[in-house]
Amino acid sequence: MVKLLNLDDEGDPTSFAPPYAGIHELKIGDGLIPTAQGENKGVFKVTAYYPVVSEIATLLDLTSLDQLSQTCKQIRANLLQHKATLITRTLRCRNDGQVRIPCARDLVNPCQRCGVIVCRNCIQKPMANALQGRHRRLCKTCLKAPLERHLITVEAVTDEIKTPDEERTPVTFYHGPCTCVHQMWFCDTCSRHQRSEDTKYIRGWNWRRRYSHTGVGIGEGEQGVPCGRESRCLAVREVEVEIDADQFQTPFDFPSSEKRSWSNTSYQTQEIEGIGGVVKKKVKKRVNIGHVVKEYEDEREGGEYLLREKTYQNRSWCAHCDRVIPSRKDQALESHESLDRVVSSSGSSALSIG
Repeated sequence: MVKLLNLDDEGDPTSFAPPYAGIHELKIGDGLIPTAQGENKGVFKVTAYYPVVSEIATLLDLTSLDQLSQTCKQIRANLLQHKATLITRTLRCRNDGQVRIPCARDLVNPCQRCGVIVCRNCIQKPMANALQGRHRRLCKTCLKAPLERHLITVEAVTDEIKTPDEERTPVTFYHGPCTCVHQMWFCDTCSRHQRSEDTKYIRGWNWRRRYSHTGVGIGEGEQGVPCGRESRCLAVREVEVEIDADQFQTPFDFPSSEKRSWSNTSYQTQEIEGIGGVVKKKVKKRVNIGHVVKEYEDEREGGEYLLREKTYQNRSWCAHCDRVIPSRKDQALESHESLDRVVSSSGSSALSIG
């Protein structure tokens, strides 16, 4: 941070006021020069143009648009010129005009999981145990990695035309930590999927505890519980799994009108006779899965699973919003680093003045 001094005004005592933080305080002192009245007019003057505010209104609901108009008098005056038109262009729910219950316009946000725009009338109200069931255990590599590794993801963005892998452009996205404790905003489809996935995950832990004495316990080969990040695990591995051909598009299914049939078996596809003489086809596929997580002794002896994650002793992964849940240690470290940044910036400002 740089301190600008007005050398022409020698009688202004505030020009040389100390900008460093006060003792036992985290706020900056009163030594900052007040911003000139005409400096912000050039920035806010853009809101006087209708094409600009019209595009901004498409990304805001009525509540956010009202809060934007209360930032300053100039923005409020510019928005009031197009009030009737901007209200009709605000963010709308995807079910607007399609359901019997009218959709709200004052509180519209994207789903925290899939990103679909839904209003407060169309979201699924969370259950009482929804927060407890969202935790997924991380593997040893993901637990020891810095927290920033879980906040940054690199994805390949392409257009609608199929692009080879070597020509795809990697784009880095920053995702903050999980905020489901403060607000859960999920559409109806994601809410139903979350409840079934949470139940299946807990039943998997219970099944392994019941049959661990038969040699299929956690951590034995590839039979353990995978990392909560799944295919994006920092210690991801490639394994071969069998998938039902009815749920997987085999290379023998063609979209043309002429139906082609295929029988017999091969290494990739095998026919298995099921209950009632029904013949099913199993397809072998190589997929990326997360590394096996650790099981503690107290959990193996009958204790509650995921207790360390639910009490924030260990870092975990949220299966609802697909983001990291920091532990108490991560939160304390983040607070300490934020304090160091404030102190260092204040110290550098004091040195620049001196």
